[in-house]
Amino acid sequence: MPQTIDDSKGSMRSELKHSIVLMVGTGATAGLSLAYSVFAGRVLGPREFADFAAAIALATFCYTALGPINGTVARFTAQFAARGELGRIRTLSNRVTRGIACYGPLGLVIALAFVPWLRTILRFDTVWPLLIAGGMVFLNVLLNVPRGVLRGAQSFGSYCGNILFEAVTRLLIGIVALLLVADATAGLSAYVGALVLTLILSRRQLGRVWGDSEALPVEGAEVIRYAIPMFILLFATAGLQNIDMLFVKHYFAAAEAGHYGAALTLGRAVNVLVTPFQILMLPLLTGRYERGRGIVAPFVRVCSYFLILAAGLLTCFWLWPNRIMVLLFDTEYVAAAPLLLPLAGLRLAGFLCYLMGLAAAAMNRFRILWAYLPALIIEALALLIWHDSMMTVVTVALIVQITTLVPMAVILTLSMRAASPPRYQGDQAPAEPGGVW
Repeated sequence: MPQTIDDSKGSMRSELKHSIVLMVGTGATAGLSLAYSVFAGRVLGPREFADFAAAIALATFCYTALGPINGTVARFTAQFAARGELGRIRTLSNRVTRGIACYGPLGLVIALAFVPWLRTILRFDTVWPLLIAGGMVFLNVLLNVPRGVLRGAQSFGSYCGNILFEAVTRLLIGIVALLLVADATAGLSAYVGALVLTLILSRRQLGRVWGDSEALPVEGAEVIRYAIPMFILLFATAGLQNIDMLFVKHYFAAAEAGHYGAALTLGRAVNVLVTPFQILMLPLLTGRYERGRGIVAPFVRVCSYFLILAAGLLTCFWLWPNRIMVLLFDTEYVAAAPLLLPLAGLRLAGFLCYLMGLAAAAMNRFRILWAYLPALIIEALALLIWHDSMMTVVTVALIVQITTLVPMAVILTLSMRAASPPRYQGDQAPAEPGGVW
């Protein structure tokens, strides 16, 4: 059952409690994920690891772009939980899952047409990493639904159990697969196996959220209206987080791209720090906003927690980049050491932009996209012009994303001041004709 969202839920104590639970769960998950990537890098070597890292980046781009499913489900779950309407959570979960199961395979078939082009432009040795990446995207999108429900219901213990289970099974399957066949395809197959097993676990977890509550109708039109700008938000996020790796894979030799992929893997340790806060941000702020309470203070606190932790990580990358690369990846990756700090800074700037986007999404006010989406376009155009070295690629991306923080902060501040929180008054007016699920 989801926790009752009372007046203390948005308090500093509650935020810290949720943050600690999520930090432990997501930290352990990220540690296991990093361990698997490092193991794969050692087994595969720079050239083969370039295909592995590029396939992960491409899959991450796609399922992050489809991440609005998670965010939308989380937001409406938080809304329904705040109102005590658990039956609507059940309906929302079932309808979204059926929609993905129905239209997802069609999307995969369409994506197959682009595989030969992607193989050529990204210089993959075979098509198999791309095909497996497609399967990873589909399974991750399916998994977005139960994870969105657990996140929105603030069942963070179950959420952490879910992601930990995936990380453990991926590591175990991957070790066996890579010891048997040392290539990128074998390494990527572990992701698919782990996702299938995690989906089975997720279905069992969902029953505890709504219990015996009967299904209640959900206004589908409202969900769709919210999901459309969320798709734009997450598409921009996906691009800004992964486009640099794809440019490097296209323009640089395989060994160099492998070095970049290794540095990017460690730079994404910033993900470890931001994940609990991005999971917490949307349901926390949505719950407060739905009850007519302020969201500025909790937003600032959550961002502060993230920045304090990130400062320690960036300091380590600044002081000991060579030692960290050799310790984790071996001496053949030491050329990537100078990229560690700027790549971590790039991820930090990108995630700050994303946290601002989530705060805007909690209020259902998406004017922030007028600053966020152009940043992706500008970064892509800039990288087309300036890509003479891998350090140039990182520097260009970093400048664009740091610059984007300023207009996003201004727009978010104005949106928070102008926002008029809704006040729930019991049963809502009937949904639009044909818009009820």
